[in-house]
Amino acid sequence: MEDNTAQYEEDEELQPDPELIRKSQAELQEIRTNLDNLAHELQQIESGVIANKKQVLMTEENLTKAMLKIDSVESGGDVSIRNQRKELIGRAEQILEKVDDFKRRTKISFFSLPLSSYFSCT
Repeated sequence: MEDNTAQYEEDEELQPDPELIRKSQAELQEIRTNLDNLAHELQQIESGVIANKKQVLMTEENLTKAMLKIDSVESGGDVSIRNQRKELIGRAEQILEKVDDFKRRTKISFFSLPLSSYFSCT
């Protein structure tokens, strides 16, 4: 008679944890919403509704933070979570590319802002 215990244990290890998957999906949905907001913010910056150089750099920083957050979401071996992470990284990179293009066109850089804009004097 064969020992199926080892095979069963292997199959158990391959099954994604449903609770981890739910948590990861919720995290990814939150990130997706954040990316939507950042894309909208960038549209406002490009159209001139927001004319604050500092805001451009903050948008860029928030995109970088979003990418780090995406990277920290555990997939638990679930293919759909991995695919969602990949999709969101691609979306964040596209938005970041638009930020970089805007910065090039308008010559905005970290060094172009006055030092006082980084510190609040209260």
